Amino acid sequence: RIDCCLFRFHFLGHILHPFYKVFHCDVFFFFGRVFEGVQFPDSVSPPVIGAPQRELLDSIRSILARQGTFVQIVISPLYNQIRLNPRDLQCLEQLFGSDHVTDFSGPNRWNTDYHNYYEASHYRPNVAVEVMEEVLTPSPGIYTEGDCGDK
Repeated sequence: RIDCCLFRFHFLGHILHPFYKVFHCDVFFFFGRVFEGVQFPDSVSPPVIGAPQRELLDSIRSILARQGTFVQIVISPLYNQIRLNPRDLQCLEQLFGSDHVTDFSGPNRWNTDYHNYYEASHYRPNVAVEVMEEVLTPSPGIYTEGDCGDK
């Protein structure tokens, strides 16, 4: 039974000071219940990229290409474990290149533990660091800066 849970956070400079008051409840039980029944590992999201969205994405790609911008599209590892629609993933890969799209949707090593999330769509900094390390680590066979490809 949860009678009251109140959490306040005060930001002073760069230091986070948590002050919380909890009445008649177990904090971890409370957080655990937030995540109950929200995972759907066998589900696929409905397609969301239609002709207008594809046109907009193509415009974005074109502008970024003209500017010489390095682009990496990351599909976040959400706690719900719902996979990105394959048609949408294929569209992103066609527009930006499969080497520039990383899909962490669906079941993965992070969304098996609710401690990696604040709530269903916001993961903790440790997950963000691991995602960025994985995305930005060059794959074998991919040229990196300063590599002329003369192997």
